[in-house]
Amino acid sequence: DIDAEATQNWEDKLSLGETQRLAMARLFWHKPKYAILDECTSAVSLKMEKRLFETCRRMGITLITISHRPALQEYHDRMLILNGDKGWEVSALDPSGSSDVPKTKMEREQSLSVIMTELEVQGSMADHTKAGASMVAVDKVTMSTGLYGRLLQLNKLMFQSSSEQLFSLTALAGLVVLRTALSNSIALLNGEAMRLLVLKDLPGFLRLSATALFQGCLQSMLSPTLAAVEKRMALMWRQRLNRHICDRYMQHQAYFHLKETMPDLKDLGSIDQVLASDVNSLTDGVANLWHEFVKPVVDIAWSARTMWNLTGQRGLNVQYAYMVGGFLFLRLVRPNLAQLTAVKEKLDADFAFVHARLRQHCESVAFFNGGKAEKAIVERHFDAKQKHYTVMKQKQHAYGVAQQWVGYFMPNNLVWYLSMVYQEMMIEKIGGDVNSLTPQQQGALSHDLRYLATTVNNSFTAFGAIMELYGKVQSLMGHVHRVGKVVEALDKAESLSKGQTSMEEHGSVEQEPGGNVVKFSHTYILTPNHTQKLAHDCSFELTRGQDKGILVTGQNGVGKSSVFRILAGLWPLHRGHALGPPPRTEVFFVPTVPYMAVGTLADQITYPRKLPQPLSDKDREHLFELLEMCRLTYLGKREGLDKFSDRWEQQLSLGEQQRLGVARAFFRKPRFVCLDECTSAVALDGEEHLYRCFEDLGCTVLTASQKPWLTAFHNKMLTLSGDGQGSWDFNYITPGKSASQPRLAKAAYVDKRQTQGQGSR
Repeated sequence: DIDAEATQNWEDKLSLGETQRLAMARLFWHKPKYAILDECTSAVSLKMEKRLFETCRRMGITLITISHRPALQEYHDRMLILNGDKGWEVSALDPSGSSDVPKTKMEREQSLSVIMTELEVQGSMADHTKAGASMVAVDKVTMSTGLYGRLLQLNKLMFQSSSEQLFSLTALAGLVVLRTALSNSIALLNGEAMRLLVLKDLPGFLRLSATALFQGCLQSMLSPTLAAVEKRMALMWRQRLNRHICDRYMQHQAYFHLKETMPDLKDLGSIDQVLASDVNSLTDGVANLWHEFVKPVVDIAWSARTMWNLTGQRGLNVQYAYMVGGFLFLRLVRPNLAQLTAVKEKLDADFAFVHARLRQHCESVAFFNGGKAEKAIVERHFDAKQKHYTVMKQKQHAYGVAQQWVGYFMPNNLVWYLSMVYQEMMIEKIGGDVNSLTPQQQGALSHDLRYLATTVNNSFTAFGAIMELYGKVQSLMGHVHRVGKVVEALDKAESLSKGQTSMEEHGSVEQEPGGNVVKFSHTYILTPNHTQKLAHDCSFELTRGQDKGILVTGQNGVGKSSVFRILAGLWPLHRGHALGPPPRTEVFFVPTVPYMAVGTLADQITYPRKLPQPLSDKDREHLFELLEMCRLTYLGKREGLDKFSDRWEQQLSLGEQQRLGVARAFFRKPRFVCLDECTSAVALDGEEHLYRCFEDLGCTVLTASQKPWLTAFHNKMLTLSGDGQGSWDFNYITPGKSASQPRLAKAAYVDKRQTQGQGSR
């Protein structure tokens, strides 16, 4: 049931072990003669690892494997050892099996299901979006705020008080009214100029020119001032919205909850797109919107008074009947601009994401020569974006034509009609006909007709602006939807952190500062979406100083990390009671792939704490001691503790990153440390050394792993079955009965980059 056309970010949905097995499925699909395997089974069980390599042998694939795992010697006949100091050594291995089994000759369409069975990932891949320990959960709190409700919510965030809102908008409206008054005065001057020209009054015309020049100077100062006020208000609102979103995004692990438990944000793309684009468009649009709303309203009201004085009720009726009819017509032909804008921003975010993803995984793509496949993905997103842009521009163009015709060109005919109405009214009032008018009366008529034409044109320009404003409001609503949805989701994340959910959660997690016990009592552990039961009525206890540690084991994706997430407060406990010291201070967590922060090498060890700069001699000595404990002394000497980089994850191997992650735990010296497959890329002797260091520091370990030889460093074992019913098993590990592990040649564990000679990759 694999949907080959579905586009998913699978790294967020699958565990590392499941990802590695799918990578092996890719290998089996292509059936090459040679395969280069770079630590590609570090997160799978020994049983699965053996199964994968035996499948390679049956298919006749010759392997070049980069690994520290001694068990893999069985599937190779030569071993190349690099000592880290330009030295190397090649040794022969005793073959333990034959590789001359013929390849399976099945069609690829038929072989895919066999491959998936071989990897023990039967079932619908679509289910991975709904269930599984590492899968994204569905929405837990209904987002019921409507579009205009979100607009009101954002309005409260942009204005700190109602008095500030009243003052800001009144000041902006005052500038608009002043500009409208100046525009009306200039319109009167135009009519007066016509009257003076008819009367041939040169001194009066010169005085009028001086007055017009002064008013023009005021008008030229007023427009930039109004624009500057708009930009200042937009900048202030942008700062407040960005600060509000960023502050709350970094609180209550919202950055985690928005990803793990709120797929209702999928239609937004990425939050960075909302912060970088939508917030700016929203604040600029709102600031400009108020100005563009006040000006036409004031213009229409001002023009209405003039129209009443010149044409009476008849002129007003004609003008406003046309406006109402034009408004209804434009509303009928207007496209859904809010939806078009929201979809546009989503497609922009998706297009940026595929480029960022290619940059992040460029090495893996290069190994597969996957440029053609990635190009197809990029082109698919670009085509979707281009197609939507084309449709959007076509609809905007059609609406723009209708808007220009109704709002700007048709009113010219109305100006002629109203001018004729006024002329008839004036002649009827004076008596006679046009030819009998005196020069003064002709000048007054010319003045009033010019003033009327300017007034009517201003009125319909304002009407056209209101029509445009309606379209801008609809486009702006697309940004309101996206920004408002993020703000509402942050409210939801805060509610979840306080235990306020729409589902029944009766479990409790108690934090005991200075406590020496981690205890789960009759706990029911479910995924946040409540679609998979990971542990049913599970109980265990771990006491610091008495117990060595507990090994949480089970197949990939059964939820081994769920125990750690509950202790950290990232997942809610459905039922039961959990007790432990406070997370991040007395309980420390080391993930499979540590987060490499932007900063110096010293920052990688102390994260999230940052030591005062420049580093003191005492701090340097302590950090080098930690590097020596992790056998990374060479890294400190090669890079330097003060070296800054924002690409540490690209400059260091996974083994080096994992050991830096362990160094963070050594730096904090917690009471308990949760290790989530955090030594999967570290050689066996280095792995054992790190666990002994934890023992020396007095840290009691909780380890999620499938490596049987790690039982030597634990005295309890919790096994999760992953059967969907929450079955589990708890056992005590008998001292001296831990699984033994064959070792590579002694030279494989020698790292000459280390000052003491012993080390691991």
